[in-house]
Amino acid sequence: SSGINAEYGEAQKMQKDWNKMLGVGEASEEENDIVKRTMMETNPVILGVTVVVSLIHTIFEFLAFKNDIQFWKSRQSLEGLSVRSILFNIFTQLIVVLYVLDNDTNTMVVISVCIGLCIEFWKITKVMDVSVDLANPWFGIIPRIQVQDKSSYSESPTKEYDRLAFKYLSWVLTPLLLGYAIYSL
Repeated sequence: SSGINAEYGEAQKMQKDWNKMLGVGEASEEENDIVKRTMMETNPVILGVTVVVSLIHTIFEFLAFKNDIQFWKSRQSLEGLSVRSILFNIFTQLIVVLYVLDNDTNTMVVISVCIGLCIEFWKITKVMDVSVDLANPWFGIIPRIQVQDKSSYSESPTKEYDRLAFKYLSWVLTPLLLGYAIYSL
């Protein structure tokens, strides 16, 4: 009986050590078994390469975030930049965030996608004049957010090119989207 208790205590200690090593709280036994099996059955070289590639990818992703922020912080004129593409990026990033959250993806992936979405929302304040209208709230309590084009965008030919590009893009994407939606049913 004391031998069984000692073995059980040792198994509990190993369980806590695994959780500590993996940086997780209380993981289910099935999750721990999957991690143990992966560590035991996978070639150590492949595991090492996977870790290194993941770290490099994370570093490059955060460097891309940094450069994106630097570019938009220093931008004075919007000439040649598409405001509609930024709005479209917010829409697509939102879909990606919802998809990632729905599929219980790795925490690092969720964090990175959410940071990307926050950066896209921040860009809106750089390409458009955003103001909060407290005088005319929706339903008497929700403040209205007013958004309008910045003058450097409105007065440039870029706005017309942007409108034309999205017009033609919608001609191509709408049938493709409808076709995929029907195919998915």
